[in-house]
Amino acid sequence: MRELDSLRRALKLDRIHLYGHSWGSMLALEYLATNPTGIVSVTLASPVISTASWAADGATLVATLPDSLQRIIAEHEAAGTTASPEYQAASFEFLQRYVLGVPPPFPAEADSAMAGSNPVVYETMWGPSEFTPRGNLKDFDRSATLAALDVPILFTAGRNDEATPATVERFAQTARNAEVKIFEQSAHMAMLTERVAYVAVLRDFLRKHDP
Repeated sequence: MRELDSLRRALKLDRIHLYGHSWGSMLALEYLATNPTGIVSVTLASPVISTASWAADGATLVATLPDSLQRIIAEHEAAGTTASPEYQAASFEFLQRYVLGVPPPFPAEADSAMAGSNPVVYETMWGPSEFTPRGNLKDFDRSATLAALDVPILFTAGRNDEATPATVERFAQTARNAEVKIFEQSAHMAMLTERVAYVAVLRDFLRKHDP
């Protein structure tokens, strides 16, 4: 948040459209909780509004995996052996279905993101997997901040997103001025899997609120 404030001051950005995807939506909501000036609109893409809701959806989605993978996940989480290759393989199956949303080869941006990730930071802040948040952010909940916003908000999600459409739409209903777009051919990375449609939706939203 301090970096964003510094950037706005340096570039004299008095009015901005704020965009946050996934973990970035948590940062966006934290920033909005400080009541910054000059926010024209907000886009919350596949957002994390509440870790508890995210974990509940994660459990529901894990239950769609093959029984063998569910057993591996449960056994290793109970034993505290989530660094095991078995658990990591089961977790990657979840990622492929509900995060990447496509079979390999993955988009280059996804490969770069995975190659540059830091598992120590990830597990400290979040947990051993997308669907088991046990880290520093386990109690995150900015639903009250969301409900208090009076700027236009665009919510996006993929039909097969780990940020499930039902949960995204439920949170959107608590906002005062929100619209929702679900990308039917995507999971969590709609900006990569439906690039043209995604950019068109975002441009239309921004132009509507800042012609």
